[in-house]
Amino acid sequence: MNADPSKTASAAIYYMPDGYNMSGRRLMGRQSAGASFLAGYAQHGAARDLTCMAPDRKAAEAFSETVRAAARDANRPLKSARWIPLDTPEKLSEIGCLFYPSPTISDHAWLRRRHNQRGWSLCGITHTTASDTVMEAIGTFATAPLQSWDAVAALFLGRLSATAKAHPLPMFRGLQAAHERTKRKVYLILAGWFENDPERKQIEDLAREICPDVRLHLVDGRDPVIRKQAWSAADFFTSLSDNIQETFGLTPVEAMAAGLPIVITDWNGCRDTLEDGIQGIAIPTVSPPSGSGEDIAAKYRSGRYSYGGYIGRTAQFTYVDADLVADAYARIIADDTLRKDMGAAGRDRAVKFYDWSVIVPRYEALWAELGERRSKDSEIAAAQEGHVADPLRNDPFQVFSGYPTMALGEDFQVSRQGTDTELETLIQFKINSAVAGLVPDAPNMRALLKVLPNVDASTDVGTLLVGLKAPRAQAFRAILWLAKLGIVRLT
Repeated sequence: MNADPSKTASAAIYYMPDGYNMSGRRLMGRQSAGASFLAGYAQHGAARDLTCMAPDRKAAEAFSETVRAAARDANRPLKSARWIPLDTPEKLSEIGCLFYPSPTISDHAWLRRRHNQRGWSLCGITHTTASDTVMEAIGTFATAPLQSWDAVAALFLGRLSATAKAHPLPMFRGLQAAHERTKRKVYLILAGWFENDPERKQIEDLAREICPDVRLHLVDGRDPVIRKQAWSAADFFTSLSDNIQETFGLTPVEAMAAGLPIVITDWNGCRDTLEDGIQGIAIPTVSPPSGSGEDIAAKYRSGRYSYGGYIGRTAQFTYVDADLVADAYARIIADDTLRKDMGAAGRDRAVKFYDWSVIVPRYEALWAELGERRSKDSEIAAAQEGHVADPLRNDPFQVFSGYPTMALGEDFQVSRQGTDTELETLIQFKINSAVAGLVPDAPNMRALLKVLPNVDASTDVGTLLVGLKAPRAQAFRAILWLAKLGIVRLT
């Protein structure tokens, strides 16, 4: 999509700190991508009033601190950083769009249907399409009330793993062969992190066996200082993705931005990263034909294979020609001018297509287009009067109405039998207090308790409802909760 500066919009960012945190020991690609996007949006977005949808105030404050710091670094300070709690999604209509860092937006479509399907758009993003969660989510697109004003985009970043990212054997063989052909010293920097020590040992042992003349350096790519040093120390970048978990490949783009030529596989979204022969070299990949993996899929569905087992076994049958890898490495290693030209072309391409100053306006143009669609396009599965908004998550007191003997009605008599002091004592226990947001607020609860008759008298529920300034459903729940705790008695 080409960004139209005259048609841009903002979005509320769905913010769970784990999705944007790069300081953990188990750094995942989605976290790296999320942190980068958030900083890019704060620095290059047209809006200077940003909004997050977050589970609690602590998360909202973390969002505010993060985006304000990023904006200050770019000398584009924010005016404000708002918070929309999870239980007030209707406030998203004030923004117009929710950016959700996952393709699993169907639940949000059902929640929106309870309010106004034209109220706001949903914009998801995929990091991988291989997990069962994502595949199930994509399947729900056919049944969820998703609209033409909703969208999903794509991005992913990998880590050091032979079974989840790229098997290192073609790289090791290619580097050894390139060394032998060019007679140049070859060093390999693996900047990242391993899932566990046994896998690290296997890869180190394999490197010694296959490329004994290549000097291997293992560094912790979770450390931003080390990452920066690794880009500076390298002469070219390589990533031979062979795993169905890989969808885009952020590291090749980062390598181009650092001015490095790249050698990558012609694999899914990675093939869109470069123009073969211009910014680097793409190595062809070969996989089995369709119909060759139904037993693998069945074992994944049954639980016989975990997600890691599923993608790891599938990757065992992706062929990357080590001879072609060696040719590419040798060509780049031997030709200083080619390395320089490819690096310069890569830097130009990264700035032109992948810099956040380019990407963020495209997001804003997308959000603006979704906003136009909300006002013009036909609504799918419009909510109907008298029908539930979310049939798969209907009112539990309706779904399970046959379980109790009867339902509370306006003709029930209510009388006081417990004191305020007893109530205060009981709600100190967590097992008695999980009602926040589900019953009237404190002033209305005090008003309810005040009008309740004493032990010797009673009043009907209908009368209590008239004087209570709270939603009817909350009032019914409050009366039953008080009865459950023994503060009132129902007859």
